[in-house]
Amino acid sequence: EGGGRPSSGLRRAAALEQWVALGLTTVALPVLCFVSALDGQAWTSIVRCEVTYGTRAGSDRLIELGRKGNGVVGWNLDTGEISNGLGCTGEESLYVREPWWRG
Repeated sequence: EGGGRPSSGLRRAAALEQWVALGLTTVALPVLCFVSALDGQAWTSIVRCEVTYGTRAGSDRLIELGRKGNGVVGWNLDTGEISNGLGCTGEESLYVREPWWRG
């Protein structure tokens, strides 16, 4: 009966399933990945360090960019510039900023 071939209904269902999978992988998933990459949230190392500004020292939050010697080089969230920090302790890992569509 039919030489072992699936019925035409099953073949249509399989073809539809393949088209849906193709649409998801080529359109929907890339769009979701792009939007989530620009939504304003980033998982990164945020540390609180002692930072020196000339003669003044203070405790600031840095996004860790790298380690240098016994300190951290990072983007200072409090001053908006690159800073060197010493005596750093981990604070959190989720950094939230304004999403790209509001900025």
